[in-house]
Amino acid sequence: MVSKGYVFSKDALTKAKAFDDSNKISATAGAKAYEASKYVVSVTGKIASEAAIGFYSSSYFSKGAIWVSDALIRAAKVVADLGTHAGKK
Repeated sequence: MVSKGYVFSKDALTKAKAFDDSNKISATAGAKAYEASKYVVSVTGKIASEAAIGFYSSSYFSKGAIWVSDALIRAAKVVADLGTHAGKK
């Protein structure tokens, strides 16, 4: 009984593969999936780019960048002052 089921399923699989090969179902589906994935990647890239542009052109970003830049300038001045005071001792 089990062997008949195995033979039946093997035969069904062989027929299904032959049907697929003759009608190119898997190849067509694969090509469509590939095209769909390219489209998704393209759209995702555009959305990410637009989000980045929006983020960088945001007033919050520019204010934050100015704040960080100012903090780094102040820190550099402190280090420079420490270096000149250490050299005087």
